Amino acid sequence: MYKYECYNSDFGPLNLAQLHRFCKEVDSTLRNGQKVVHACSTQFAKQANAVFLHAGFLLIVKGYSINKIADIFGSSYLDGLVTFRDAGVGPDDFPLTVIDCLKGLQRAIELDFYSYSKFDLYDFERMLEQGDLSWVVQNQIIAFSSPTSHHGGRYSAGSFRPDDLVDSF
Repeated sequence: MYKYECYNSDFGPLNLAQLHRFCKEVDSTLRNGQKVVHACSTQFAKQANAVFLHAGFLLIVKGYSINKIADIFGSSYLDGLVTFRDAGVGPDDFPLTVIDCLKGLQRAIELDFYSYSKFDLYDFERMLEQGDLSWVVQNQIIAFSSPTSHHGGRYSAGSFRPDDLVDSF
């Protein structure tokens, strides 16, 4: 259900829509008095994504600090997780830990770039489908992944030239 769509050798973290949906589902389940059991593969990449989902839930919904989250999971366990890597080809020159991702998420919450109660899941997913767009600063700075200079190719469904997107704005 929560699966990272890779481009090359990357494997996560899961995107904000997936994290938000996970938080909503777990929050709803717990509020209904039910328990949550999350089974995960023994694959290291999937474990890192699973931990990110649960740690993100604790940060977003429960309001836990990153230090408290590290205490819950155990710092040595978190430090032992495989690091996320960028989607580029070649050596991984920017490894990203679960804690790094949580720090970015915490900062986004502090700056009101992300709000659990105001996040528009439909709009976010629509933007992903229309060029893998994502607002960095709402209505001011937008990012899109891997622009291409031509149509088609390996990732043609999500590959756009910059001029393909100009009319959207």
